[in-house]
Amino acid sequence: MIGESYVPAHITGFFRVHLSKDYLTTGSTGAGICLEAGVITHVDIKKSNKMKIKFLWNNEEKNNNIIYPILGFLVDSPIEIIVKQKSLLPIGYGYGISGASTLGLVLAINKALGMPIKKEEAYNIAHILEVRRRTGFGDVAAQIVGGFEFRKKPGAPSFGEVIRLPDPNGWLVVTT
Repeated sequence: MIGESYVPAHITGFFRVHLSKDYLTTGSTGAGICLEAGVITHVDIKKSNKMKIKFLWNNEEKNNNIIYPILGFLVDSPIEIIVKQKSLLPIGYGYGISGASTLGLVLAINKALGMPIKKEEAYNIAHILEVRRRTGFGDVAAQIVGGFEFRKKPGAPSFGEVIRLPDPNGWLVVTT
């Protein structure tokens, strides 16, 4: 069973974090822009009698602890999964790559499993995992909308509100 996804990188221009006791209503307000560069995810899943995970980031084998909680939401029996993710942008430099990676994993695994959950629930799972790990409070919601965005109401995609702003003609974003 194979699943693939692409999620854009996201740069936040300004934001305010809104914490609550519920991960679904925790998030941020603010604005930012999604980039063409992002994370491409490919998963290959096979039934197995033992859970086995292999994760490659830019063709290098790595440990990715986020896969276990994702599988906890989506899988009820052991599987063998090979995950390959690629990105031109680094993790930890403000490009929302953690959110893109998490969302990409949830979407690709869900596709490979035959879409056992709706996309909206997949979006919420990615948001919850980002908030729980404190690695993002608004990237997932912004990455779903794409382009220039304004996060008007904080929370997971099914609770918050994100407005896609008109793309300005002729603009180019350069980052270092």
